[in-house]
Amino acid sequence: QEAIDAAVARCRAPLARKGGDLNAIREELYNVMWDDVGIIRDAASLARAEEQLNELDSRLDATGVDGSTLAFNLTWHDWLNLKNLVLVSKSIRFAAMAREDSRGSHFRADFPDVRDLENSRYTCVGWREGRFTSETRPVHFTRVKPGQSLL
Repeated sequence: QEAIDAAVARCRAPLARKGGDLNAIREELYNVMWDDVGIIRDAASLARAEEQLNELDSRLDATGVDGSTLAFNLTWHDWLNLKNLVLVSKSIRFAAMAREDSRGSHFRADFPDVRDLENSRYTCVGWREGRFTSETRPVHFTRVKPGQSLL
């Protein structure tokens, strides 16, 4: 019951604060993810993104929504969705920082080499005790192995 009460309190928190511009925060989030975590990235851009994401998260936490009615309160839903978008963005950045090679369409400018494809690994990000964790696991090629073709 304690965990449920804490989750409800977190969700209701923006209802007690003065409203703000959620669209501006959302647009900045999109720009950070495209500019610093997007297709071409490196350790410097990912570190910059970490600072910017934390700042956006703090701004969002300080931004409230009108809580005069909860029925059909789409602004409240937007706030909750944006809070989740920031958390997912942080996890993507964390995984990108953990990966020190280039793979697929995500290119690490500071690690341009593609490692041995036959021993490919993927990154699993978790959330434990308020912190991200990561581990890599081997890719199990079930249809086509590197160097093979279906043709």
